[in-house]
Amino acid sequence: MFHKHNRQRIPTRINSTTRICRIALTILTVSMASACGTSASPLTIVTTSSAAEPAPSIDGIEDLLAERALSSIQPGDGAVEIITAGQDRTTTVDLTPMRNEEVEAIPERARHLVDARLADLTATLSRLTAGTSELDLLTVLDRGVRRTPPGGTVMVLSSGIQTVDPLNLSTLGWSFDPRQAAIDLAERGLIPDAAGRHVSMSGIGTALGTQPALPRPQRQLLIELWREVCAASGAESCEISDQEVTLTVPLATLPVSVVAVPHLSTEEPSCRSGLIRIPDSVLFQPDTARLLPSADASLSALARQFTACSPGVAIRIVGHSADVDPDRIDGEDLSEQRAYMARNRLVELGVPDRYFAEIRGAADTERRVDNHVDGQFDEALAAMNRRVEISVEVK
Repeated sequence: MFHKHNRQRIPTRINSTTRICRIALTILTVSMASACGTSASPLTIVTTSSAAEPAPSIDGIEDLLAERALSSIQPGDGAVEIITAGQDRTTTVDLTPMRNEEVEAIPERARHLVDARLADLTATLSRLTAGTSELDLLTVLDRGVRRTPPGGTVMVLSSGIQTVDPLNLSTLGWSFDPRQAAIDLAERGLIPDAAGRHVSMSGIGTALGTQPALPRPQRQLLIELWREVCAASGAESCEISDQEVTLTVPLATLPVSVVAVPHLSTEEPSCRSGLIRIPDSVLFQPDTARLLPSADASLSALARQFTACSPGVAIRIVGHSADVDPDRIDGEDLSEQRAYMARNRLVELGVPDRYFAEIRGAADTERRVDNHVDGQFDEALAAMNRRVEISVEVK
């Protein structure tokens, strides 16, 4: 399955801004190809989509994907293939701005078409769930590089908190040397052969759902591990983004082993500011504010996180609904009821009521995407708008 090859060294100390810019250059290499009159190089997204990490998202890379799609000169140039762990079938979302049988040449119209395609990609990713229990990035990465021809880009959306051999973090512990771990894998022929491909990773070290959050030192250790694995793969370039993004509670339910994490030091904050997005299908019965029996799986994990906050924290919960009728505001009462129901359950699970600074319903006034396409209601896009968002502000 994996291949041995010479290992190349890649610098490991790169700041966040530099990483994002380099990922932009990696993806936009296809734009240079298009400018020269050649087809864009292939792009493959691989995702582990487990119950122990945020749902896969293009937050932070959306503009880069848009630029790639807008550089299309041939039909299909903007196509993105998606490989999900444990799922045999791949999914393709074509971001190419097509007008009938031709690529749209008028920039304003092309951008409108690309935005609609990006919404489709976002909706597709949000529905993905792993087809296997446990989290195995190494195997799905190997599938991705095999599927992507040389010159292409493999984009990894995963926490990288692997729970199976040969990189089972429960077995490795948190005192391993990342470089030596990659060398050991290479000597056993267990490193994917990514020669000629560009590899970028997003979300490494970010846990959610059933997996407790990693302290900063462990997140950095994990980032270094996957950078070393990528370097050992012979990839043309290896970039890992640690940009802060909105976290979406996963839809996946197959069990994933919990990797124990060290106790936080007194210098490490146990409560962090951020935004957490929960799809309505994770919490509520359809068209009601009644919690599903399974809702506690997500809310209990959040309650443990919030109870670690100091009394100065400000938690805000906002309910959102889909746009059913463009001529009126939809779901005003339901969105508010759902926000209060989520708050009430978190309080029952131990979060102090005084931590909540605001509870409100936004109805359909703060949509993530337009869920009407060419005047027609789109259920897949509407599902993205039905959500509860929890923001945490640590003062």
